[in-house]
Amino acid sequence: MRDRTAQDRPVAKSLFSLLSPVKPLFGGTAFFMAGNSLLGVVLPLRMEAADYPVALIGAIMAAYYMGLAVGGLRVKRVILRIGHIRAFSTFAALTAATCLAYDFFFHPAAWVLLRIINGFCIAGMTTSIESWLNDRSDNETRGRVLGYYMLIFYLAIAFGQTLVNAAPVGTSTPLMIAAALVGLSLIPIALTR
Repeated sequence: MRDRTAQDRPVAKSLFSLLSPVKPLFGGTAFFMAGNSLLGVVLPLRMEAADYPVALIGAIMAAYYMGLAVGGLRVKRVILRIGHIRAFSTFAALTAATCLAYDFFFHPAAWVLLRIINGFCIAGMTTSIESWLNDRSDNETRGRVLGYYMLIFYLAIAFGQTLVNAAPVGTSTPLMIAAALVGLSLIPIALTR
């Protein structure tokens, strides 16, 4: 029994030393993905309540992926120019503002533009985090670090979607919760060296 416990301690210690430098990145990821996934549930429900045609709802929601694709091609330059922390902060601030703007501009054309901006910023945030994780890990630990990152990523998505029950969908509250979660993602990132 003692031998097994002694063997487990180095594993726990190595796991702690593996994840310790990237905990703030995981915290930032959890917050912004929870906020973004809440937004992804609230918006189609609000459009459905406003009797938008299903095809229009689909087109508006798909605009996010257009922004995500463009962001995947363009955000690298921003990160290289201003660094991971400032790039993440810029994209997070714009995402939080976009979450709030959905309530002010309830029009399909405006929402298409907001979804494109939202997708672009989420691409910037995930690229900032993932390239930062790659920098912080070596070839031996990269797979485990990215595995834990993906676990947190998907758990945050699931948690964010459950928040749809926190307030009536037609009110501003879900959008404010999404914006607050994205805003909270700035704290662990901004406090990182």
